[in-house]
Amino acid sequence: MAPVGLAALPIDEIKSRLPDILAGWRAVGDSFERADAAIQCTITPVWTRFDLYGKWTGDDANTLIDLMQGYGCPLFDPQKETRFTLGS
Repeated sequence: MAPVGLAALPIDEIKSRLPDILAGWRAVGDSFERADAAIQCTITPVWTRFDLYGKWTGDDANTLIDLMQGYGCPLFDPQKETRFTLGS
């Protein structure tokens, strides 16, 4: 359940879209793998986290960023401690 004033994310819908947008990746539970990289996906009603490991590309990351922007979720970059605005 989402906190008051915060809409719950459609978890099942987001999870169902991941295999299509991550073409070339193999689904393993809630994660995705290929020979040289992996994406660990954690999706809750109020936040998502995608941890990318190995030799992933900027295009791989942008695919996930674009997906979540469609749900009104801007990127937070923990390395820069910055939350970007939608569309930036």
